Amino acid sequence: MSMILPSAECDLGLSLFDKGLLNAAIYVGMLLSGFIWGYLADVKGRKKIIIYGYMADGICNVLSGFSQNFETLLFFKFLSGLIVCGPYATLMAYSAEFYGASGRTKIPILVGFSVSFGCVINAALAWLVIPQQWSIVLWDGAFVYNSWRIFLSLCGVSSLIGVCCLSFFPESPKFLMTQNRNKDALEIFKKIYSINTGLPKDNYPIYALDDVSLNNTTTEQSKCQSGTKASLKNGIRQMKPMFLNPNLSCISLLVIMQFCLMLGLNTLRLWQPQLFATIDNFYSLNTNITEPTFCEILDISTSINANKTVALERSTCETIVVSNSMYMDSVIVSATSCTFILCASVIVNFLQHKYLLFVGYGCSILCLVALIWSTSTLSTLILTCLYVGIMSKSFYVLVCACFLRISYQVQTSMRHKILRDRRKIYKQKMSFTSCYHLRNNIFIFEDPQSFSRAELEARRT
Repeated sequence: MSMILPSAECDLGLSLFDKGLLNAAIYVGMLLSGFIWGYLADVKGRKKIIIYGYMADGICNVLSGFSQNFETLLFFKFLSGLIVCGPYATLMAYSAEFYGASGRTKIPILVGFSVSFGCVINAALAWLVIPQQWSIVLWDGAFVYNSWRIFLSLCGVSSLIGVCCLSFFPESPKFLMTQNRNKDALEIFKKIYSINTGLPKDNYPIYALDDVSLNNTTTEQSKCQSGTKASLKNGIRQMKPMFLNPNLSCISLLVIMQFCLMLGLNTLRLWQPQLFATIDNFYSLNTNITEPTFCEILDISTSINANKTVALERSTCETIVVSNSMYMDSVIVSATSCTFILCASVIVNFLQHKYLLFVGYGCSILCLVALIWSTSTLSTLILTCLYVGIMSKSFYVLVCACFLRISYQVQTSMRHKILRDRRKIYKQKMSFTSCYHLRNNIFIFEDPQSFSRAELEARRT
């Protein structure tokens, strides 16, 4: 959205407040729909939410390109926020559930790298499309479809391409097990084993999965009768543990940290193309100020734009041409974020998450303070790259810390239940199977003929 704001300013008559609303609309929608999507993902399945969610988001973005006024574009951005929160958050859980405990915490960082790489492609696509003088005018100017609107529609096409790719992926085996569909989950495990090893699926050493439910709440919810009241009651029951000890204090701390991090990151990241366009426009003016600081450039440009707004109300609007340097700077900033996130995926193996966060917060504060007194375009670009890159890295490291903390609490709460179920299994004296417990807290049964007598006795003890 931020890429089209300088170009759409004249076409839609946007003020700075209107631009802020367009940037904020998608996040308002995500806030309102977060809990609902989380509940639906646990009940309806990960794959369905991801596919249908991204499909709806892609269609919404394609239609937003046909907006002819500010109100219509604002509505589509808000609707996109309502929709995209579900598949984006579910994609994190979906990806992590295909990995073991050792690799699961790195998944948010790898997903973050793909998101940042997508921002590089987005900025490059904007650089290729928006400066073009393409325009379709119908009905005496009542309908205009120009380059920045084409760019918005193309952004929706990428989501639809992602839907086609995701349709070939299986459902999460963890979700299938919570629905007591162990046979389907085992087939997925066999397929993953075959792809990873290159061996036939029949060589997979697991004989069968136990019917121990990993999430009784989800299973019961799926069996409940449909209805608004019943669904609301089950959703509240599912979210209730988040607001009780010992989860409340931990989640409160994580939410506060993430709120402050996103507030600082988006304050600069969402306005980054507009800021670069403002700086380029300032240096094209004939001003008597020598070596103005970053804040002085913004103050002067804001006052000039305010005078232009008054004048534009009495004259014909002219199309604003944004220089190519703005798009090139955006590509550089996005590429820098990719580099920082990729480095974090390696460093996290040797350094604890909290130390990475301490270093990231400290360096980002220094960059932000130095940006206030930046007096050149190059120094502004370098400091912006460092700030956005470090804060993006810190965001996904914080998400990894959330995964670690929540996984630890879930495993602790599940351990007592697993031990009780194990005792029940042992009391039944099943002579035809050998049972053991994996690191991911899943009971599995194997053919006893594949083990020696000593191995069987060792596993039973």
